[in-house]
Parts: sequence; structure tokens; C-alpha cells
Amino acid sequence: MLDGHAKCSTACMRLPILLVSALTLFAPTALAFEPLSVIVTVYGEGTIRVLLTAGATVPCDSTSNTVMLDGKLEAGRSYGFQSPELSVCERHTRGTLREVDWSNDRLWALRGVRGFPPPDHLDVVIATNR
Repeated sequence: MLDGHAKCSTACMRLPILLVSALTLFAPTALAFEPLSVIVTVYGEGTIRVLLTAGATVPCDSTSNTVMLDGKLEAGRSYGFQSPELSVCERHTRGTLREVDWSNDRLWALRGVRGFPPPDHLDVVIATNR
């Protein structure tokens, strides 16, 4: 006797798996996005060290973030990067001690204005003396 419960056949046990598979195949792709263009502009003089990571975690060197640049950039120029995330974390050296005087970590996030399409890139501005 089954105590009022129907015995589930193999077919009804497979139904949830089939439903999840179908939802995965036909899920909307609106949540997927192209890599975000990030333009880093350095103002001031000289060359500074920059750590630029994709992600929304501080500190920038967190294992949750993906390193996009850990190197030197020259002032007076703009540099282009592609981020797999909608936000980036940035930290740079500054002042007279360009190898060791690091700024605080800063998060830069893509923000739009209600009623308008979101911007197609993220601008990150760095001053060598701050």
C-alpha cells in the first residue's frame, strides 16, 4: 500500500531536470553583456604605477577582482581597456614617490540616467599628484 501517495515513475522524476534544461537553453540573453570599454586618462606629469581590476570589491587586489593592468602609465595620455564587469577598481602611485606612495582604492561603476540608454564606456580619470 502507498498510503495515499502515487508512485512516481522514472518519467516524472526526469521532468524537473528537463524543465531546468529547457529554461537554461531558452533563457533570455538580456542579462549577458559585451565587455565594457574602460578609458583611463592620466593627467599631470611623469609616469605612475596603476592597478586596474574588473570587479566591485575593495581592495583592488582582492581575489574577487580580475586584474586588467598592473603596470605603468604615462601622464598626458588615455588608455583603453576591456572589462568583463560593469565596474572597476583603481589604485595608483602619486607625488614624488612614484613607486611606493599609493592612492586609496577607488571604485568606478557604469551609471546611467533614467530614461536614457546607458553610456557605452566608463571614464576613469587619474591625476599624478593626488
